[in-house]
Amino acid sequence: MTGPPNPPRTDAVTPTEDERAKRWADAPLAELIDHVLGVYHRAHTEALPRVRVLARAAVDEATDEARPALLELERLLQGLADELADHMHKEETVLFPWIRSGRGRTAGAPMRIMCADHQRSTETLITLRRLAGAFDASRPASPARQALCVELERLERDVDEHIHLENDILFPRALAG
Repeated sequence: MTGPPNPPRTDAVTPTEDERAKRWADAPLAELIDHVLGVYHRAHTEALPRVRVLARAAVDEATDEARPALLELERLLQGLADELADHMHKEETVLFPWIRSGRGRTAGAPMRIMCADHQRSTETLITLRRLAGAFDASRPASPARQALCVELERLERDVDEHIHLENDILFPRALAG
């Protein structure tokens, strides 16, 4: 006779940022690129339309006082979506194939362009955070605005992790050959 299934572990530890970085610091570059594509490019591609719909709903539900900030947030979010789509396309069609071909040492110029893109995305996310009220979903707000805050916070975290993996691990390793 078999007993009940084992309960889920409650002592599991989520890897720290340092542990995740070490894993990728030692992984083959192609594996790291596959991870960036499969996790972050896919997540951004899926999240941005959803966040834009929530931003539109938050604008539609906004009070007269909140509407200008939410309209600016919606405008910046559209710009971020366009920038990220262009950025990911450049990585997928130019930079990542270049690195995969073993010529990462010669990719300094495109990597500098990608890092400048990363800086612009970070600055936009900082402004979005300010306009959204620091992504505080616990503050009294419409359901759409609460959902928007949750999704914006998730997007910011994903973009930050994406940037960290590229700027601090992938690009330096590729340049070192």
